[in-house]
Amino acid sequence: MKIGNYGYIAVTPDKQASLKIPWSLNLGEIDFVFAMIIGLIIGDFFLDFAKFLEEAAKLEWFIKTGIVILGAAIGIKMVGAMGLASTVIIRGLCAVVEDYLIYWPITYFIVRKYFKFTPEWAAPLASGISICGVAAAIATGGAIRARQMIPAVLSAVIIVLVAVELLFLPWLA
Repeated sequence: MKIGNYGYIAVTPDKQASLKIPWSLNLGEIDFVFAMIIGLIIGDFFLDFAKFLEEAAKLEWFIKTGIVILGAAIGIKMVGAMGLASTVIIRGLCAVVEDYLIYWPITYFIVRKYFKFTPEWAAPLASGISICGVAAAIATGGAIRARQMIPAVLSAVIIVLVAVELLFLPWLA
């Protein structure tokens, strides 16, 4: 039995009467949170056991995957409840096409032609500027096997530019 299925923890208010329970925490998919907590405890306090599990269970991967799945599930439920699912999906697809097929090539072209960057610098920079910042720059740097210094330097540059944008763009708008 999973602890997240225990009535007083997971049951929603509309099902309390059918189970004859007077109250519930209404936490639903709490299993993800319990799994994350258990993984953190094993990784931080039982180091030998964590080392034993290292190859079979990449804890950080499971935590990130769980957070992404939980966030996606919550987002889909909220959008579905609002009746905007098709609109949001279409706009999301448009944003993906726009970022990957318009902004990325334009940024890459400008950086290569006018700033004379090598492809090793231009690709992570284009990804960082056009897609999603530091994470995209690091992922692209790893994908093209750039030297480790390049994504680190570009991440610092992106963070500084984002800080400047956060300070001045609201005022400018």
